[in-house]
Amino acid sequence: MKKAVLLLVFAALAMGAQAQLRFGVKAGVGINSLHFDEVASNFDSNNRTGFTGGLMLDLNLPLGFGVDGSVMYTRRSGEINNEEVFSRDYVSIPVNVKYNFSLPVVSQVLKPFLFTGPEFSFYVGDKKSSVCEYSSCSVNWNVGAGLELFNHLQVAAAYNIGMNNSIKEAIFGDHEISSSGIKDRGWTVTAAYLF
Repeated sequence: MKKAVLLLVFAALAMGAQAQLRFGVKAGVGINSLHFDEVASNFDSNNRTGFTGGLMLDLNLPLGFGVDGSVMYTRRSGEINNEEVFSRDYVSIPVNVKYNFSLPVVSQVLKPFLFTGPEFSFYVGDKKSSVCEYSSCSVNWNVGAGLELFNHLQVAAAYNIGMNNSIKEAIFGDHEISSSGIKDRGWTVTAAYLF
């Protein structure tokens, strides 16, 4: 039993010695739309462009695995029935599990990676506007891929799937949209420089 515990401790220390923690800055653009759960909804939402930027940590672990986390300022825009009705500001915290592919010969220049994980977005504006009441926290699930160039520059694209309602209630003209399902969906393309 003591030998097994000792072996686990040495294995953990060896993995920790191979781990690499880096920090950096990250910025990008998001293409966001609202998804309505009600099939019979008379509303549609087109893609709108927003932006994001902030700081990130990247932890590379042995065997190609890693974890990255960021604190980002994110602006999402909304459009319903071809009319822009709101912009929403968030502090977003994505936490992703990554797998880095090691390619022979070019791994010092080019490393592709895949990632997935949750993103917690905290609304920082007024909770109510003339047409909407916003949720204070929005949770998305990210799935994406990227490239790391020269061990410092990361370029990535992710699809974000809303897990909960980002808008509690909305009224447009004579129509009311219930909170039974107004979720964010969209693409985010980012570039990060790691020190």
